[in-house]
Amino acid sequence: MVNIFALDIGGTKIACGIYDENLDLVREWKVPTGKSLSDIEGAVLKACRRAREEAGIAAIGISAAGNIKPDRRTIAFSTNIPCWIEYPLADIIEAECKVPVIVENDAN
Repeated sequence: MVNIFALDIGGTKIACGIYDENLDLVREWKVPTGKSLSDIEGAVLKACRRAREEAGIAAIGISAAGNIKPDRRTIAFSTNIPCWIEYPLADIIEAECKVPVIVENDAN
C-alpha cells in the first residue's frame, strides 16, 4: 500500500492526515505548532515520524501560509510563522524521512 502524508502548517496548529493510494483519508490528527523555530521544526518532524511509523509513507505534501519559492521546497517568508525566512522546509524533512517532499502555499 502506498500512503501519502499531508500537513497543513498554521500559526497555532498542524493538521496531519495520512491518505492511501486512492486519496482516501486513513488517519488524521492535530498537534500544536509551537512558537520558536526549534519547537515548530520539532513538531513537524515528530508528526512525520509518527506517520512513517504508523502507516509507512511514500511522499509528503505540505501546505503553509506565506511565500513559497518556485522550487516548492523553500519558504521565502511566512505570514503565520515569522521565524520562517528562506527556510528550507522540504530539505529538512527529506533528510529525516527519506521520502520526496513538496511544499505549497495553503491557498493553492
